Amino acid sequence: FPIKQVFAHLTIGEQAALLSTVTPGTVATIPLVSALENYKTSHAQTRFYDSQQKDLNNVAYHIVSTEQ
Repeated sequence: FPIKQVFAHLTIGEQAALLSTVTPGTVATIPLVSALENYKTSHAQTRFYDSQQKDLNNVAYHIVSTEQ
């Protein structure tokens, strides 16, 4: 079933009923990638890592804020 069905069934009971309709084995498996020593990162991941490395004692590097 599409993931949006999970959000359309808000209670545990509704979700249990939804899950009972799933036929085992119908869920697609995610293929494994080959093991590498290093993996390519996106520009955003690299920027995030570089920002965090500037101050290793700062635990707030991941907190996003906006200013007007």
